[in-house]
Amino acid sequence: MVEKNRNAAERVVVNVAEAAHTDASALPPLYEAVDPDALNDLVESTFEGAISFSYAGCTVTVDGDGDVTANADAPAESATVAVGTDRG
Repeated sequence: MVEKNRNAAERVVVNVAEAAHTDASALPPLYEAVDPDALNDLVESTFEGAISFSYAGCTVTVDGDGDVTANADAPAESATVAVGTDRG
């Protein structure tokens, strides 16, 4: 589990490295997949929902609370954003 004292972009890199069983320094730059500053700003705002994107062969999901999950088995087709909680 990645500690919450890191910003969202840092948590993405650490979680992807763990999911890919590699060192974070071996990953491509995060900015090739998503704007790290925009990601941090989004999470620090009152954002409700989640954003998913592909990075280094993983599907990464960051929710509005800043929780990050990385799945090395299923890369995302493209970036997606789900906003709000009412998806009915």
